Amino acid sequence: MFINNFRRKPIQTTSQWQEIFLYFHLNPIKHEFATSVNDWKWSGWHAYKYLEKKSLLERTYFMNFFDGIFHINDMMEVKREILLNKNLEIE
Repeated sequence: MFINNFRRKPIQTTSQWQEIFLYFHLNPIKHEFATSVNDWKWSGWHAYKYLEKKSLLERTYFMNFFDGIFHINDMMEVKREILLNKNLEIE
């Protein structure tokens, strides 16, 4: 039995690419497996964070969508805080 494709859509803008990149790396936090991307040892984030180290990942392409590693870290921290605080909101 084959399953129909999920709602796949092409990434067409820089902001969409940034959101996908952040979503992918923050998914362990969203599902409460970790509280920091640095704590999730299976994450590819470690290869992006340490660009000077060898990796099997193609890491240069992603920099076209951010204004440097500091920009990525800032965006990652903002999204992380949103995910961690989502359960603290008053309903």
